[in-house]
Amino acid sequence: MLYPLNQWVIKEETLNNVKSLDVRTAKLQRFFLGNATDCEMDGQGRILIPESHRNYAGLTKNLSLVGLVNRFEIWDREQWDTEGGVLNEGDIDNLADIPGLEEFTF
Repeated sequence: MLYPLNQWVIKEETLNNVKSLDVRTAKLQRFFLGNATDCEMDGQGRILIPESHRNYAGLTKNLSLVGLVNRFEIWDREQWDTEGGVLNEGDIDNLADIPGLEEFTF
């Protein structure tokens, strides 16, 4: 995931304000906050994703940058084509079970 700074600050504050006495919370904080990296754009508008992040996400040379309102997801192009951008009919039927999406229609 790639967050604009203003959106990242919101995520960071939210996670920082959660009590870390719960093991799950501490793990999430360590993973999400501990692995965060600032990325600067070069003169051509590119960013360098650290090798550790590329390896974790399985990123190769060809990528898809997917805009999701307040963040971007960075996908390996082949993985995006096979699973990321796919919504099957069975998936659509299960959307009503997601809290907050009861009124969402296609």
